[in-house]
Amino acid sequence: MFEKRLSVDSPAEASPRPFPQTHIHAVGLVCAAGDQLYALLGAVGTNLSCAIPHPVLTVPNSEGEEGAALFAPVPGLELHSGREERIAELALHALGTALAECRDVLSGHRVLVSTFLPPMAEEDISDLEALLREEIPALNNAILRFSSCEEGVVAALESLCVELASGTWEAVIFGGVDSLVGIENCRELLRQGRLMAPHCAAGVFPGEAAAYLVLQADRADEDSTRPCATLIAASQAPEPHAGQGGDKKMNGLAQALTEAADRSKIRFAEVGEVVLTLSTETANQLEWHQTLMCLWPTVGEVSPGESPIDPQILRLHSTLGELGAATLPLALALGCARFEFEHPRRSSILVAHGGGEVPLRGAVCLRSPE
Repeated sequence: MFEKRLSVDSPAEASPRPFPQTHIHAVGLVCAAGDQLYALLGAVGTNLSCAIPHPVLTVPNSEGEEGAALFAPVPGLELHSGREERIAELALHALGTALAECRDVLSGHRVLVSTFLPPMAEEDISDLEALLREEIPALNNAILRFSSCEEGVVAALESLCVELASGTWEAVIFGGVDSLVGIENCRELLRQGRLMAPHCAAGVFPGEAAAYLVLQADRADEDSTRPCATLIAASQAPEPHAGQGGDKKMNGLAQALTEAADRSKIRFAEVGEVVLTLSTETANQLEWHQTLMCLWPTVGEVSPGESPIDPQILRLHSTLGELGAATLPLALALGCARFEFEHPRRSSILVAHGGGEVPLRGAVCLRSPE
């Protein structure tokens, strides 16, 4: 029931076949910025931090002065102290919202709800499935799949799109849920010296979120509602020097982004927006700097006839903190939110996924519904 799919979806085994275009027809989310797409975009787009002072933990700043540590819990979950309880409430809210916006999807009998979670006990997963089916009766006709594969989530998303295109499923609800705001996780980050101090630009502050996307295959012969966005490419690449951006050349993210751009037939000079999920730790900021200099060159390195464009970077973790298994679905939801904002209009958005010591990087390309 709880799947480990890295061995199946590893980059070495990825097929070179064209990416099956897949429409995102509805989004449900909940995070520290709220549960609306416009609120998510507003918070991230204005670099607003949703972090608040921790009521118990303190951390020294660069001058050695102690201040409250930062974290970003979702308001309204104060009565749920356990990680599993919070994950259940987050999943129920986001999944229910996504399905409410796309009720006809569950009328079929080949619907998959694929949820990516942090490592959890089998009994906790069974309790989560029972709660979702009880609170959302329409799920009785759906297959619920729970997976723990944060490292291979981009490749797993591509596999789901392939299954949709082949007719295995009529619809896939792709989502992720996680909560890292618990006291034990915060204390572990503090012990590692990684917990963000007030007024510091580097470090980690824990967050929590859930996001679900209703996916359906691109079928030209069928009438359908206007999608929120279309997935047109995805790629995953290894990063052998993960977490060593200060003294190593890091190529994984640039490779994944290049492959996704090639598959979607777009040029980096035409990409005006990048959703970045690398954390705010120093090593990840250095990694992104290397990637940016590699793919978006300076004026002196631009090819003749090509104008340099610095893409706007939407930094998910700077606003919401570390989101674990919820990161990629929420990043895709943020891309959908950006397409709703028309000034300036974007025709394509790249999601740059990965970070920390996880040895894989991923990229997903979204196209505007118009």
